[in-house]
Amino acid sequence: MLNNSSDFQHILDGKDASQYSKRFNAKIDWIGELKVWDGTNFEIEFRLDD
Repeated sequence: MLNNSSDFQHILDGKDASQYSKRFNAKIDWIGELKVWDGTNFEIEFRLDD
């Protein structure tokens, strides 16, 4: 989530989203497994912890 919601329009306009501060919420009941990694791109598959 962006720290400053007004930055969202800049991203919609095509600006580099990595330049804007963000915050993340951890999902403590999700387990992730790396499925694909090619050195640049990755895919993580998540499941709920039992």
